Amino acid sequence: MVELPTQKFLGHHHEMSGVELVDGSPVPLETGLVAMGSHYHNEYLQGIDLEKNGKNLVTDSMCRTSHPRIFALGDLKDGLNQVSIAVADGTLAATAIWRDIRRASPARRWQQNIQTITEPIGVVS
Repeated sequence: MVELPTQKFLGHHHEMSGVELVDGSPVPLETGLVAMGSHYHNEYLQGIDLEKNGKNLVTDSMCRTSHPRIFALGDLKDGLNQVSIAVADGTLAATAIWRDIRRASPARRWQQNIQTITEPIGVVS
């Protein structure tokens, strides 16, 4: 495995034969995996006291940070830095937010959820 800055891919006719590192040295390879890298876009959080593990924010199982109304997804939290994981994190956070809203709302009778129809269906006024 090579984890060094790559200058260019080597090969012919869409077949990879290796990479050239930034120092000019070639590394023969049959395949490669491109990792885009991560920049923690967390500058806007610097003034908020949040629990961290290194650069990552510590979260619970629903992606909630140590602040009850701040959630961390993807690269900002501990875990795998993959798009599919970030999407799942978003789903978990959205579910937690929805639950918080429902718990804060007063209970309603089921009839209040149904809109009253004053005119027969299909009648245009």
